[in-house]
Amino acid sequence: MGDEVVLPREEFRELLEAAAKQGARQALDEAGVDDAVRLAKRVDGISDAILKSLAGGIVVGLLAAIWAGVAVLARAKGG
Repeated sequence: MGDEVVLPREEFRELLEAAAKQGARQALDEAGVDDAVRLAKRVDGISDAILKSLAGGIVVGLLAAIWAGVAVLARAKGG
C-alpha cells in the first residue's frame, strides 16, 4: 500500500478551500497589501468626510442665495 489518503469529496473541497484562503492571506501579508488596504480605507473615510462637508457647504450656499434673492425681491416690491 502507498501513502494514499481517502477523503469524502465534500471534506476534500472544504480542506482545499481552507488551504487556499490561508495561502492567499499569507501571500497578501508578505506582499504588504494589508497595509495598503488599511490606507485605502482611511483615504475612503477622509474622502467621505470631505464630500459631506462640500455637500453641506453647497446646501448652505444655495439657501443663502435663495434668501438673498427673496430679500432683493421684497425690497424691489417695496416691502
